[in-house]
Amino acid sequence: MFGLDSQLTSYNIAYWYSYSSGSGGAPTTLSKEYKSEDGKETLTLVGGFAVYRSGEKMITGLYSTSNGVTVVSTAEGTMYFELNEEKMTFIKLESVPYNAYLRNVDGSMDKNVYIHFDGKGNAVYTVVTEDEEGVESKKEISGTVEDTDNYRFRVCYLRIQIDGKNF
Repeated sequence: MFGLDSQLTSYNIAYWYSYSSGSGGAPTTLSKEYKSEDGKETLTLVGGFAVYRSGEKMITGLYSTSNGVTVVSTAEGTMYFELNEEKMTFIKLESVPYNAYLRNVDGSMDKNVYIHFDGKGNAVYTVVTEDEEGVESKKEISGTVEDTDNYRFRVCYLRIQIDGKNF
């Protein structure tokens, strides 16, 4: 059984993470444990709670999964994971995957020019064009992303590397 400390919180909640039918069979586990690809970290999910362990560090929080990304909200912030249910492994993401669209001079967004960030440090710059006959084509250029820790006007500047060139 898993419980919250009622001395430090105003909640007295208990979650069962396993049960037995009483007929001498093995207990049924309601939790899932995932390992990082190198096996040095674990992520345990049970009843809406998540426990992330990395070395001696343990972080707990609430989790939800949507569109293939598990989001864990903790007192320290938010963490993002991509889970592999077959291998019971995970990849810790830097951010949720998202698209950044080109902003036109008039303030509108151009859905045909964007950069897709996968949360793993990779980016794909995409330009969608349409010929006179209405046939769409895509030009994609892949690269990597690095946070420069350079903030100006509350905007974080990223360094994107494509074919060995920084942008």
